[in-house]
Formats: sequence, C-alpha cells, structure tokens
Amino acid sequence: MREIIIPPSKSLSNRALLIGLYEPFYLKNVLKSDDTKVMLEVLQKLGVDVEVTVENEYAFDVKMKPGQFKDAGDIVELYVENAGTAARFLTVALSFLPGKYRLYGNKRMHERPIKPLIEALEQLGANIEYETEEGYLPLLITGKKLATDVERTCIVDQQISSQYLSGVLLNALFWSGKTIVARSGNMISESYVDLTLGMLMDLGFEVQVDHAKNYFMIEGQQKLVKPEYIVEPDFSSASYWIARTAVTGEEFLLKDLHLNSLQGDRLFLEVMEKAGVKVEDLEQGIVVAGTGHLQLPELIDCTNFPDAAMTLAITAAVSNQKMKLTGIGSLRVKECDRIEALVTELQKVGVKAVAGVDSLTVFGVETDLLIAAEIDTYNDHRMAMCFAIVQLLQPNLVITNPSCVSKTYPTFWDDWGFVDRRG
Repeated sequence: MREIIIPPSKSLSNRALLIGLYEPFYLKNVLKSDDTKVMLEVLQKLGVDVEVTVENEYAFDVKMKPGQFKDAGDIVELYVENAGTAARFLTVALSFLPGKYRLYGNKRMHERPIKPLIEALEQLGANIEYETEEGYLPLLITGKKLATDVERTCIVDQQISSQYLSGVLLNALFWSGKTIVARSGNMISESYVDLTLGMLMDLGFEVQVDHAKNYFMIEGQQKLVKPEYIVEPDFSSASYWIARTAVTGEEFLLKDLHLNSLQGDRLFLEVMEKAGVKVEDLEQGIVVAGTGHLQLPELIDCTNFPDAAMTLAITAAVSNQKMKLTGIGSLRVKECDRIEALVTELQKVGVKAVAGVDSLTVFGVETDLLIAAEIDTYNDHRMAMCFAIVQLLQPNLVITNPSCVSKTYPTFWDDWGFVDRRG
C-alpha cells in the first residue's frame, strides 16, 4: 500500500493566515502554494511580521505578528494574482484599515465577480470604487475607521460565492462594536461557511448563529484564545487520489486525513464509498482502495462540494457511466469557466458532455474508447489534475501547462508519477 502525503488545505490556510493581520499567531502545516504566497506577501505589505520557522516541499510553519497600520497618504498597490480567497478576504479587511489601497489581480481575477461583497461592505460604511468595470477588480479602497460601541448590520448575497460571507465573519471579530450579518439568495457552498465557523471555534472565537432567522452576530475586539493552529490536509487535493483508486484499483493511505473534517469536499469521499470504493479511517489516515465495482449515482447535487464535483465528472467519464451533476454554477466564475472547459476537453477525448446553467451531464465511455488528445488546462490547476486521471487510462494524452498546479498542489506531478509527453 502506497502512502500519499496530501498537502494542507488551501481554504484553511488562507483563512488562518488572515488572522495574523490582527493577532500574534503561530501556524503550522500551512500550504506551500501560489495562493498562500500571495496572501503572505500582501500581509507583509500591510506591516505583518512574518517568520517562516519550518519548511518542506508541501508546507511551512510561520510565526506572525501584526504591525501598526499607518496612512502614509500614498496608495498601496496590492496584487492578488488569481487567488479568490485572498481577494475577497482582503477586500473586507482593507475597507476598515487606515490607508488607501489598490487591490488588483491577473486578467482572470478581473473577470471574477465581487459586487455582492462590495454592496454588503458599503452597508457598513466602506468607501470602495471600481477602477474600471463595476462589479470587478481592480478596486480602489479608502480605509475607514469604524465607530466604537456601535451595532452595525449588513446583508450578504451568497448566490455567487460563500467567500463573501466568510470574509466578513473572519474580519468582524476584530472590529469595534457588534456586527450582525444576514444572508440572502440561494446559499451555495454552505460547507465552506461551516469550515470558517469550525476553524474560528477551534481558535476560541465566538460567533452566534441564528439558523431560524438566518443571521450571524459577532462581537468585536475578540482575542485569539489559542495562538497556535495546525492546518489539516486538503480533501480537494485528496479527491484525485480517491478517483485514481476507483478507476485503477490501487490502494492508498492518505496520510493524516480523517472523516471528521468539516471540509466540504469530504462529501466526495462519501459518494465514492457508496459507489464502491473501500474506505477505512485509521489513526494514521484514510485508506482507500478500488474494488472493481463502481456504480456512481445518475444524479447528484454537488452544491456543497463544487471543486470535487469536477473530479466526480471525470470519474464518470472514464468509467462508462452517465451522471448529471447539479448545483455547480459557481464553477463558472472560478479560475476559468470550469463547466464549459470540461465540456470542451471531454469532447476531445471522446466523451460527450452537456452543460446547463448550473449543471453538467456526462456520458461516460469504455476505457478503450478514450481518444489521445491535447488537453488545454486554461491555466486552471483543477483542470490539470482532473485530466491526470484520464491520462492514467489513455497514456498518450497530452496535458498542456501542467505547472499550473502550483496554485494549490505544487508537488502533484512528482507525487502522481506524471510523464510530460510534449515532444
């Protein structure tokens, strides 16, 4: 049985790193990737003292100490590349820090919507301007000092991204006064809000949740009770190994991963277990093994695990099964339009796929009918890792720009055993 080191959770890493903007914090097992690098660089520009104490190819430990925020008058340029968590969480933070900021990213980041978050922050008094197109980065933010001993409210529309709500919850802990956050619209990726709340609870913070009235109440100026935190392995990254065992029959020990995680993508593992993958949660991690009998559901709601829904679609595609995945509309505003990208690239390998507004139907084929093709990854790490599963079964498949996996899983190809076949 092969042991696999699963890199730390990107979602938890960037949530935890933000806490270092406000409180002295020692983080262990932080994901080493493009997205966390972006977050750390911005925090350092905002005066946070950062000391990396331990580092390996997957992760690092870091001591963080917040600095004093001084408005020097000049606009501070802050680049977030295509890191959605960094862009959304920092937009909230900068709105109520002294200073003037220009928050911008790469071309794709400037195509990813942020208007619902801006509208919520404006209800709290934020001063934010769009530099070019309304609803998108770049943003020009003039930080505003919040009044003390005041109760303030806002409504967050969560139809596009749960990160809007998580960003407000993470930052409101440190503002003065009390913040009440309601939410509207059909809630997507609810599991990521639960992940935020679970991490905050682990750290000793308090957020009051009224499920009946659908709002959150956060008392400000809270202090970090547990100034040390260990980031757990990432279920999104583990999904590729789980799919691999399902289609090849290999057996893996996914080190330090456990079923009691709050990560939404653990639901992918539950689906695969019901479909026929053997799963055992041991002290050292989760053991997964293919049984040769995989029967996936024909219809599945992926609202709470949209990233791993991509892996599920690929698994169906290469195992001769028809599957309709719903609740995945958020994939259209990720690193690329992932629904359309999957349709286009699956067709190249001989698999029919039909896109809906927030759905995808895949008509899987037998392994020997998979066509060798050149796969465009759209500079999207998840497209690259998904098609690595196809390449296992069609060895002549070419995956372009494989290095894009550095966004969340820099060691993926070395771990996977990838061979670059581009001439």
